[in-house]
Amino acid sequence: MEFNVVYILTIYDEYRKNFTTGYRDTKIPFAPFPGLEILNSGIDFGVIKRVSWDEESNLFRCYLEYEVKPLDIDDDIEFQIKMAKNAGFGGFENIYENT
Repeated sequence: MEFNVVYILTIYDEYRKNFTTGYRDTKIPFAPFPGLEILNSGIDFGVIKRVSWDEESNLFRCYLEYEVKPLDIDDDIEFQIKMAKNAGFGGFENIYENT
């Protein structure tokens, strides 16, 4: 059995001042759950914070958050957007200010 899943990934800068959001549709062989760590090609996009079931679309929505590490010199929000896109995520068209 496979489950339809959309991962909704929010990437924050190191001070959570700015953020952007993207998504990826996939299928997994088990029902997702909060706390599940999602890796793609060895890249860690964090753990699932919240899961919701969309009855109309017949899919799970899984919400993840990634925060740029302040001590990692090569890590910034633009780099993480590039990595997420390389992992099959779409979106990230805008960077918003967190008020």
